[in-house]
Amino acid sequence: MSKKRKPEASQQRQRRRGVKRRQRAGLFRDEFIQGQSGSDGDDDAALRFGEADGDSDDGLLRLGHGDGSDDDSGAGGGDDGQQRRARETAEEARIRMARQMLDRIGAEEDERRGGGSDSDEESSRSKADGGDEDDEVYEDGVYRRRSIMPGHKQGDASFQLDMDPVARRLQEEALRAKGVLRKPLAALLRAKLSRSEDDVDTADAADDDYDDEAKKSSRVRVTRGHQKTATCVCLSEDDQLAYTGSKDGSIFQWDVETGKRAWAFGFGPGYWRRADTPARPSGKRFGVASVAVSSDGKMVVAGGEDKLVRVYDTRIGQQCALVHSFKGHQDAVTAVTFRRNTHQVYSGSADRTVRVWDADRRTYVETLFGHQSSITAIDSLFAERALTSGEDGTTRQWKIAEEKQLLYKYTPTTSIDCLRMLTEQRWFTGAQDGSVRMWASNKKRPVATQPNAHHGQWITSVAAKVFSDVLASGSSDGFVRVWQYDEADEKSGHKKRKKGGGGGGGHRLLPIESLPLKGFVNGLAFGSDARFLVAAVGQEHRLGRWSRVRGAKNGFAILKLY
Repeated sequence: MSKKRKPEASQQRQRRRGVKRRQRAGLFRDEFIQGQSGSDGDDDAALRFGEADGDSDDGLLRLGHGDGSDDDSGAGGGDDGQQRRARETAEEARIRMARQMLDRIGAEEDERRGGGSDSDEESSRSKADGGDEDDEVYEDGVYRRRSIMPGHKQGDASFQLDMDPVARRLQEEALRAKGVLRKPLAALLRAKLSRSEDDVDTADAADDDYDDEAKKSSRVRVTRGHQKTATCVCLSEDDQLAYTGSKDGSIFQWDVETGKRAWAFGFGPGYWRRADTPARPSGKRFGVASVAVSSDGKMVVAGGEDKLVRVYDTRIGQQCALVHSFKGHQDAVTAVTFRRNTHQVYSGSADRTVRVWDADRRTYVETLFGHQSSITAIDSLFAERALTSGEDGTTRQWKIAEEKQLLYKYTPTTSIDCLRMLTEQRWFTGAQDGSVRMWASNKKRPVATQPNAHHGQWITSVAAKVFSDVLASGSSDGFVRVWQYDEADEKSGHKKRKKGGGGGGGHRLLPIESLPLKGFVNGLAFGSDARFLVAAVGQEHRLGRWSRVRGAKNGFAILKLY
């Protein structure tokens, strides 16, 4: 039986749809190329097709495969170039744009490597001392950049050197899109600290009264600002601004370079859009329990005792203005965070629920149930996932798109008061039993545990430099401690787990540095390349008034690591 032919009108409709699809593809390509030529500061924007969705395994290299002719002349503009782009297929366009990006990356790498040729001897000394921030190594008379792979350490057989800088950049972008990019900073931090100590010891060799604690105290700067205890802190991605919240209902914006307060806003009458030195507000004030800033720095969200998730816009009149308040939680909002590179907000509450909000559209998305007690902390990276901890002694990973949750519990059961994600598969927690722990998504128990990290005191805050091996923890014992996460080699044999929970498989938490800071350290955040830490410090715990450290300042602290 012969196949029935489609009517002529149906064939014409299909042809018109094909022409429209090709036109839309041409417009997209034109906009993409214009954006490429107009962006000077963002080296990675054109490559991160899949970074917003961390579950994608090929987020970077969605560039197509197959054969195609090189049509670089079409990218130059003009009528001929536009006609060529209009005639080329989608696969040819992908190949052309891929070649353009490779050429751009190659030119940037050549410029970066050729820029320091005037001072080869000086750069050689700095690299030999471990001071190169690009993490290069010297071999056979040539400096080469090492590949950054999770679980690989210098000296292992799996530790490889990238000979092609373009391949290295593509590899890093692919790993970043998958959420497994790792940059080892602990060795660099140790080298910097060791070198600074040697310099100070030489300069003060004749001073008999010189004290190591005084030297460390000189690297800590505390600014009093809030009337009551500072409960939380967050840092913008450009390291320019920090935000702290307090039990008095205020939220302060700080200039990190100077350590001075730039703006004040917050909960209650008189705190919205106020000047730098505001008068004491009137009316009822609700304490702020958590604050977070978006990746682009355009929005700030805060949650507290008034059960609302408040959204502030930092672009209105060069100040932070309240633009919306999300309602829905039945108890105090104890934790808020942004999903990276988006304006999607996750909030946790004492009502035991996690809620998802869209700050752009100012809409509620959904509610997640599972915790048996109050939620104490929440965090998120690039994937559409949230990680929470609670007073029920559990951490839960919420796979929002798949509508699933993974439960992680460690005995003896104790409240987990703080957590931070290191990668999409690793996170760092602090508990009321005084221990800090490292967890892995494929293990139900912690892979590394450090008991009595702060001499038995509660762990009140933790920080993690994302996609690195550097961590920090704070308590009320008067010190902020910096740790290295030494991950086991996956090819080596796993050691037997010690009874009582000491971790297994060779994973370790190694101390790097401790800096003095008096009071409850209720919030911590790392700056770029772990050069410094910012902290929210006060006389009381952020969630209660169980004890008090008299003489401590309620405010904002900057701790210089190197």
